[in-house]
Amino acid sequence: MYRENNKDALKQFLFHLYKKQDGRFWKKIALKAWIEHTSRQKRLKRLKAYSGNYTYRRKMRLLFGGWRGVSHQWFKERINEEAKEYESNKK
Repeated sequence: MYRENNKDALKQFLFHLYKKQDGRFWKKIALKAWIEHTSRQKRLKRLKAYSGNYTYRRKMRLLFGGWRGVSHQWFKERINEEAKEYESNKK
């Protein structure tokens, strides 16, 4: 009788350990999936921001580049001076 109770207790204990390990396994999978999901969302947001910034910069460059080409001489000189100053400050 004592042995049978011991065997049942051992079975229950082993089943409990297996269940705990199984739960940890699924929690680990869920955590990895969550990390992958959040990193994918961050990547998409960053890509969207970079694309928007690129489009805005290109639009501004084309606008001011075209404007400079048809503007008055004093404006052309001012833009050229500011461009030189910007280039010297950038270095």
